[in-house]
Amino acid sequence: MAPPDQPHIPSMAPLEQPYIPPMAPPEQTLAPTQRPRVGRESSRVWTVQVIDEQGNTKKTKLTKSGVFEMPRGERIVVPFDRQKRAYGEAATLLLGACGRISTDSKNIPINFESWIKVPKSYKDDCFNTLKNLFHFQASELIAKRYCSLSMSSIGMQR
Repeated sequence: MAPPDQPHIPSMAPLEQPYIPPMAPPEQTLAPTQRPRVGRESSRVWTVQVIDEQGNTKKTKLTKSGVFEMPRGERIVVPFDRQKRAYGEAATLLLGACGRISTDSKNIPINFESWIKVPKSYKDDCFNTLKNLFHFQASELIAKRYCSLSMSSIGMQR
């Protein structure tokens, strides 16, 4: 018997099932190798908003390489938070594009030792390429700074 100042906790026999409240949602039955989905639907496809030249938006699914294969005039909408950082699935595609653009020797020759030494004209060309692919929901200055920082940390790892 439990002392009067402690609540009584009934003992559970080893084979008893734990108590489930009547309003608890039913659990999904998963195969032994299957994990419940949390967050994104896929690790290869991103669901993003795309805006066309007329300002119409639609949801679409893209791969990282699909960013460079979108129809002309369509751009991926990239939202920014209060800390001036891109977020969501579009941010992942933006980072992938920054990496691809900054590591391509056609855009930035490999003879630069650091991002600081890359001439502004090369950086501007890279950002202009990104502007054709992405619609930034931030000022151009904030978007350019974000992309430049991303390319500096990715591109100089080549």
